[in-house]
Amino acid sequence: MQEITIKDNITLRYIADNKFKTTTLCMYIHRPLNAEDAAKNALIPMVLKRGCAGYPTFSDIEIRLQELYGASLNTRIGKKGEDQILCFEAQSIADKYTPDSSKILPDLADLMLKMALCPAVEDGAFNSEYVEGEKQNLADMIDALQNDKQSYAMWRCYEEMCKAEAYGIHEYGSKASLADITPKNLCKYYTDMLKTSRIDIFVCGDADIDALQKQIEAAFCGIDTVAAEYPTSQFAPARADMQLVTDTFDSNQAKLSLGLRTNTDPNSAEYYHLQVANSILGSGAHSKLFNNVREKLSLAYYALSRLDKLKGTMLIAMGIEEGNYQKALDETLLQLENLKSGDVSDYEYTASKAFLINTAQSYKDSQYAMIDFCLSSVIHSAADAGDIDAFCRKIANTTLEQAVAAAQCITPDTIYFLR
Repeated sequence: MQEITIKDNITLRYIADNKFKTTTLCMYIHRPLNAEDAAKNALIPMVLKRGCAGYPTFSDIEIRLQELYGASLNTRIGKKGEDQILCFEAQSIADKYTPDSSKILPDLADLMLKMALCPAVEDGAFNSEYVEGEKQNLADMIDALQNDKQSYAMWRCYEEMCKAEAYGIHEYGSKASLADITPKNLCKYYTDMLKTSRIDIFVCGDADIDALQKQIEAAFCGIDTVAAEYPTSQFAPARADMQLVTDTFDSNQAKLSLGLRTNTDPNSAEYYHLQVANSILGSGAHSKLFNNVREKLSLAYYALSRLDKLKGTMLIAMGIEEGNYQKALDETLLQLENLKSGDVSDYEYTASKAFLINTAQSYKDSQYAMIDFCLSSVIHSAADAGDIDAFCRKIANTTLEQAVAAAQCITPDTIYFLR
């Protein structure tokens, strides 16, 4: 991965790979996650997608994308640890595959940069119709979070577990905070954001990186920026005693989630050992949760565990019959203790490492997956940022004893039960 400094707070990263017939271009603006700004950060990408200089309406943007051989350009809000990320993600046919040998990437980059840097503004304010319309859309999205009970139960577990931390804030923010947002104060907030935020731009594929660098430098030349760092995440200890939080919904299936603290530095060698431990516990059909809680005892419809590397947390999630709550909880905690005690079969150990390595190698088949892998790596300053093969080697070299030692650091914190 080639890194090019555009400004003190802006870096262009090029993942050269000529096997794809597409080129992917992404821009990520990093903001500290907090209750005051979360809804504004979530709203801005939605407003920017509605119109920009030269393309004042959503229809104008879509027509332009069709002219670029059906290119795509989307915006969204993301969250990695306590880093809330405004995302602009575009993809087009690679220049060498256009029927008339025309250059698509410069035009796609021009459209993305106009959307991000030259939005529809009048008298120092965003278009009021766009802002009010997207405020309602965001409010509807927040309301709709309850509709997917599996995702909602996992989110509620994190919300309760991290109530005193920024991580307990949803990336959409809250409906209450939308009321104070106006076209003018939102525009001023975004103008200041561009000057003070860490910004990453990625391109993956076969690109003229020198020309793209000059294009991006020209686009940002009029913005007075300052050096900026990535937002950092707070690492909190687990509670002395697990807390139990219960909600009741009209649902066909109960949901059980466990929030745990991993107590492992994401920049340490031990984090690779933790990933193997998590894989053994619940990240595939080879895992303890899948084969014991789900298959052997039929206590769950699904059972999984996952890590948030940048926050130092683990989440165990399952769908169960309400009457099986205690049995499912006890068996889940038993499987965690079995892992901590080293009660791991050869199959669980070898299959867990193979699963992680195969998953990582599969990223090479997706430009978006490679960019996301690299993005996560650079946020936490990994020494081998973006090197999938280096990651695989570290997983392959992890011993069972190292995985067990990492598991022994895991501490349960919160039980969330959606009845």
